[in-house]
Amino acid sequence: MKNDEIFKRAIDEIKLGNPCPLLNEKCPYPSEDERQKWRYKALMMKELMDSVDARNATEENLDRIKKIFILDPETQNPMKARKYLAKIMSYCEPHFLRLSEKNLAKNDPSIDLPTLRLQNEIKYNRIKSLAENLSKQIPAF
Repeated sequence: MKNDEIFKRAIDEIKLGNPCPLLNEKCPYPSEDERQKWRYKALMMKELMDSVDARNATEENLDRIKKIFILDPETQNPMKARKYLAKIMSYCEPHFLRLSEKNLAKNDPSIDLPTLRLQNEIKYNRIKSLAENLSKQIPAF
């Protein structure tokens, strides 16, 4: 297979939400500019995916979803955006937060659970609301 075909397939993969081929050191980029551009996009996507899969419900991850899967025409993927937004919203649910609080309390008995619970409720209600609003911005298929 020719180098330009390998690169084209790697680009097709990132459009499907798979950044790994572009992160492979053996991926033949047509130029250094293309290498920098696509590796940056692939790294951002990989970091986002790893962070969300690690159950990090953050505003930073919402911004990354918007930049990568909604706004960037080269990596736009409404299905992936919906998938990761749904994961983040599920991490903001009370039952999930209670599990996290219990784990924290096990590791540090000095934690003031009522205060932590209130802080988490405020923080994660905001993140969930932002995620719901962002999901409304996703273009239809």
